[in-house]
Amino acid sequence: MKFNIKQSGGSKVFFLLLSPFIAIALTLLGYEINKAYWDMKVRAMCEVDGGATIFERVELPDGEYEKIINDRGWIRIPYEDELKPSENFYRSSSSSYIRYGSPDVYRSRQSIVRAGDGHALSSKIVYSRRGGDFPLTIGHPSSFSCGNDAEDIKRYESVISRRQKG
Repeated sequence: MKFNIKQSGGSKVFFLLLSPFIAIALTLLGYEINKAYWDMKVRAMCEVDGGATIFERVELPDGEYEKIINDRGWIRIPYEDELKPSENFYRSSSSSYIRYGSPDVYRSRQSIVRAGDGHALSSKIVYSRRGGDFPLTIGHPSSFSCGNDAEDIKRYESVISRRQKG
């Protein structure tokens, strides 16, 4: 019997020493499960209406097209508050929170708009999760988003192109 009592007492001490680590591990697991849940929700919302949509394409003559290309070959379209009278297109953007807290989940929409009539030529919708990490995380919070990959950006900006000669 003495052998069982000593082993039982040793097990209790061992469990008491491990219990804070078990509690921390379960807490961390809870945070990771919550982030995975919201990442899954973000993916599902993105499948419904995320990504780029083209409403109308515009072809510009060479001289006009060259004015909106920057030194890297990308289309330079200013935001509405930066629009100059000589420019024909601008970007508009808006964001709305789906969930405010830990994590934040939001929907962002950016559009390319024709300045003359305010008609949207294309839009890009992005869903994002930011944060939800264990509170002692040092550095930037983790994040996840969809609808903003290189293919979506290329498609979104393809509404304005150079007029083909012929």
